[in-house]
Amino acid sequence: YEDGFRKVEPYFATYRSVAQSNVWPGVDKPLINFLGDRFSSSPRGLLELEVECGQIAVNLEKVPLDYMIRQGDVITRTAHFHETPVLDRKLNIIHDGYDLLVVDKPPSWPVHSCGNFRFNSLLYILTKEF
Repeated sequence: YEDGFRKVEPYFATYRSVAQSNVWPGVDKPLINFLGDRFSSSPRGLLELEVECGQIAVNLEKVPLDYMIRQGDVITRTAHFHETPVLDRKLNIIHDGYDLLVVDKPPSWPVHSCGNFRFNSLLYILTKEF
């Protein structure tokens, strides 16, 4: 907590995708093309650098950019994250029933993990603090 904001220390997180022929972006394509499809918002040059540095691996091994993705390959991507701070406000519980929880959350808190939020989300905070 700092200056009225809930802040999260920068951290590393690893995400994984399992290549399947019936699930986009598919198989039988070079790794760099798979990554370009899977992570379309990331610049191609960044993806190339992450593969060359070993931050992106296939079956937990460093592979070249032209490695052909096969059925069942596990692609992992380790990235360094800086979450956007959210307002440090008290979460008001309005109703806590058997199958319904109603809360008044601060406007800057996303409900669930998304985009640049993982730990600064309503669901995570509820899980950890209540």
